[in-house]
Amino acid sequence: MTEPDAIDDLPGKLEHEDIGRYFAEAIRCYHAEAYRASIIMVHNAVMAKLRHELSEFVKLDMAGGLKAEGEVIALEKSRGGYEGRVVSYFKDNGYFSPHQDGFINNLARIRNDLAHSSGREASQDEAKLMLRLSIDHFLGSQKPHPGVAIPLLIKHLSRPDYFPDVTVDDVCSVVESEVKAIDPTGYKRLVDQLVDAVEMPGSKKDAELVGGVEAMNTAATNAENFLCGLLLLNDVEETRIWSARIAKSVFERRKSRTLIPEGHGYLLSLISVWPAFLKELEPAFLMRIDQLAAAVYQALDKLPEKEASRHPAQVVLAMSSEPTERGLATDFPMMLDCIIDRFWSDADVVDALLDGGLGARLVDRIASHMEQATASVDEAEVAEILRRFDARLAEQIDGPKAINLLSSMSHSRFCGAVAEIYNGEFFYLPKIRALGRAYVVEHIPGRLQDLGLIREPVVVSGFERAMRRRRKSG
Repeated sequence: MTEPDAIDDLPGKLEHEDIGRYFAEAIRCYHAEAYRASIIMVHNAVMAKLRHELSEFVKLDMAGGLKAEGEVIALEKSRGGYEGRVVSYFKDNGYFSPHQDGFINNLARIRNDLAHSSGREASQDEAKLMLRLSIDHFLGSQKPHPGVAIPLLIKHLSRPDYFPDVTVDDVCSVVESEVKAIDPTGYKRLVDQLVDAVEMPGSKKDAELVGGVEAMNTAATNAENFLCGLLLLNDVEETRIWSARIAKSVFERRKSRTLIPEGHGYLLSLISVWPAFLKELEPAFLMRIDQLAAAVYQALDKLPEKEASRHPAQVVLAMSSEPTERGLATDFPMMLDCIIDRFWSDADVVDALLDGGLGARLVDRIASHMEQATASVDEAEVAEILRRFDARLAEQIDGPKAINLLSSMSHSRFCGAVAEIYNGEFFYLPKIRALGRAYVVEHIPGRLQDLGLIREPVVVSGFERAMRRRRKSG
C-alpha cells in the first residue's frame, strides 16, 4: 500500500462522525502539502471531539461537567478560546490516559507554534504523525479511561434492565463484556465503586443523588450481582484475582464498620458465591457476619427465589462446602437458629441443613414446634418434611431425639397429616421409627404401647413383593 493510500485509510478509523469535518480537511491539506494547516485541522478535530464528549458527560451527570460546560459556553459566546477549559476538565478529573495526556500536550504546543508568527513550518512526517496519533489516542476507537468508564458503568447500574436476566450465564456475560472495556489499571477503582453502590441503601447519602430511592435500590441490586459475576467468571485465575480485590475492598476495609442488613446484606451473596472468604476472617469478624445474617433472615417477609445467592439454602450450602476452622455450627449459631426457626419447613433449606450435618438441631426445632404450637400447626407441612427426609434425618439423630420427635407427634390435638402418621404407628417414617423403637426396647420398653411402637416392621421378601405386584396388575 502506498503512503497516500495509508493516510486515506485513516478517516475509516474514526470512532464517531467527523464533527465539523475538521479531520477530512486535515487529510485534504495533507495531500495539498499544506502540512501546517493539516496539523491545525487535526487540533481542531480533537478539540471538537472533546467538546462533544463534554456535552455527553453533562447529559450523564458526570462530576463537574455542568459547571465546565457553562464556562465553555461563555467562552464560545465571547469568541474566546474554549479549548484550554475543555482540556483542563478532562485532565483535572483524570479522564486522560498517560498517552492521551502526552499527545494532547504535544499537539497543543505544535499547534500554538504553527498558528502564531513564529516562522515555523511543519514537515510531511510531522503532519503524518499527528494524523495517525490523533486516531490512535482520540478520534479512533478507544478503550475508555477508567475515570470515564467506571462512573458511567456505576451510573448505568440504576437501569432495571442492566442485566437482561439474572441467571449466572447472563450476569457473567454482561460482567465479562464490561470488564473488557475497562483498562486493568482501573480494576481496584471498579471494585471500590461497586461496593460503594451496593452499600448505598444503608448509608446516610441522599437517595436523590442517584435518581431517587428506587434507582438507588436498583443500582445496589445490580452492583451486588456484578460483584457476584466477577467471582463466577470462567477463567479460574482471573476469578482468583478478582476475589482478592473484593476481599481487600469489602472485608479488610470494613473491619471497623457496623454491619447492617440494608447496606451489608450483599456480603451473604458474596459468601454464597465464594465461601473461601470466610477462611481469611478472624473469629470476631465472623461473629459480626453471623449477627448480620441473622438480622437479614429475621427481616425477610418471604424467602427469595431458590437460585438467589442470598437464599439461606445457598448460604448454608456454601458455608458447609468450605467450613471455617471452628465449623459452621460454632461460628454461625445466630444465623442457624434464625434459619431453622423461620424456614425449617422449606425443603431446600432442610436439604442444605442436612448437607451441613445439622439434622439434630432441625429435629429439635420441629419437635419444639409440635409441642408448643396449638391449632396453628400446619400438619401437612410437618408431615411432608418428615416423610421426605426420614432417612437423612435418622442418620443425624440419636435414639432420644427420635423418641422426643415421635412423642411430640402423639398429642390428641392433631387430626390431620400428623395424626395420620401417628395412627399409622409411624410406619410412614420407617427410619426414624426404627431408631426410636430400638432405643425404647432397650431403655424404656414400657413406652412401646403409648408411642404406637409395639409392632415390628414386616419384612417382605423380594419374591413376595413381585407376586403382590403381579396380583395387582392381574
